[in-house]
Amino acid sequence: MTSPDVGTTTSRGSAFDIIGRTVALLETVAAAPHPQTLSSLSRRIGAPKTTVHRLLDVLVRQDLLERGIDGYRLGTAMRRLSHLIVEQTPSDIVDLLEPFAGDLFERTGDYIVIGVPDDEFITTVHSIRSHRHSTMPAAAGRVLTEHSAIGKLWLAERLTSPVDRRMPRELQRIRQTGVATTIEQLDVGVVEIAMPVVGVRGMVAGIARRCPTGEPATIEAALAHHHIALAASAAARRFEARTGTLI
Repeated sequence: MTSPDVGTTTSRGSAFDIIGRTVALLETVAAAPHPQTLSSLSRRIGAPKTTVHRLLDVLVRQDLLERGIDGYRLGTAMRRLSHLIVEQTPSDIVDLLEPFAGDLFERTGDYIVIGVPDDEFITTVHSIRSHRHSTMPAAAGRVLTEHSAIGKLWLAERLTSPVDRRMPRELQRIRQTGVATTIEQLDVGVVEIAMPVVGVRGMVAGIARRCPTGEPATIEAALAHHHIALAASAAARRFEARTGTLI
């Protein structure tokens, strides 16, 4: 790519100033509902027209902006980058984990729930169930951590909350095994088994299976749950590394 033709030295600022103004131009054009004129861009980023004009020429040559009779708009290169971001980056943890919940549902046939820590609560952000689960109570939208298998995973990781002292042995076991269970603790007739999704800084969510009390547990379902939780954790860490965003 051609280097900006703004001179090797400038009395108006350093190279960082030039980069900052260039980014400001791109952000201003991208955010505007209509094409922006040279005068409006100069005014909005607080730079002289001559400087803005030189930077705009560079951006047009690189196809990052287009110049029309009504002003400047995003160029094809910038639109292409925007499309890549939309296509390749999940908008949040829900988008990232939904496919793994779908995989677990297909492998086990169980009622699947994704929950995320929310202060002293666990918030259900996604769930999948079938007609087979029509008699089971729906997963609560928000529940205290100690009443949820996913919440117990969260408490086991922290081990500092006052509520931890009520069940230290259970939390130690959960921390060692990476599996938490509740049996009719919140919903009658429901067993919940949860495993964590672990990002760079620790647990970012949990994936749980809700099963009828008394239904035989299978090794196949447990192994599928374990493998999918590991795959989801790896995906979370890749997402954080790629985007520079900690979930």
